[in-house]
Amino acid sequence: MEEEEERGHVRKFMEKMGEFLSSAAEEVTKMGDDLSRMQQEHAQVAAYFVEDSGKFNAGQFFADLQTFLRELLTCGEELKNDAKLIAIPPDHSFFSKDADTASSHPKEDTVEEGENSSVPPSDPPLPPLPPLPSADGSLPPPPPPPGLGLPPPPAPPPAVKEKKSKKPAKSLQ
Repeated sequence: MEEEEERGHVRKFMEKMGEFLSSAAEEVTKMGDDLSRMQQEHAQVAAYFVEDSGKFNAGQFFADLQTFLRELLTCGEELKNDAKLIAIPPDHSFFSKDADTASSHPKEDTVEEGENSSVPPSDPPLPPLPPLPSADGSLPPPPPPPGLGLPPPPAPPPAVKEKKSKKPAKSLQ
C-alpha cells in the first residue's frame, strides 16, 4: 500500500511539473524573443547616436538623457521666471540703427538712413517639410504632381497641309 501511495504522489508530481514545464517553456521562448528584439533595438539606438554598439552602455545613456531633460526643464523654468534672460538688448539687434553695431554686419544687410527699419529683408521661402509617418509607421501618400486638378492644356492646332494642285506640271520644254 505504501508503494501505491508513493506512485500516486509521483504521478501528481509529474502532472504538476508537466503543466509547469509547458507554461515555463512558453515564457522562456517569449523572453528569448524579447531579448533578441531588445538587442536589435539597442544596436539601433547606438547607431542613431553614433556610438559603438559594443561599447554602448544603455544605463549610462539613460542616465545622461535624464540629466539632460532635468537641466532642460530647469532652464525652461528659469526663462519663465526671468524674462530678462531671453530679452535681446537693442544694441545687439541685427536691425539696429546704431552705426557701431551695424558696421560689424555686411554692407548689404545694413539698414540705410530713411529706409523702413522695422521690415527685415525677406528670405526665399523654405521648401515644405516631408510628411511624418503615421502611428503605425507608414508614410502618407505622396502629394499629387504639379498641375493635377487643372484642366489639361489645349491641344495644338492641326498642322496646315499644303494642298496639291491637280493641274499637271508644265514641262520645261
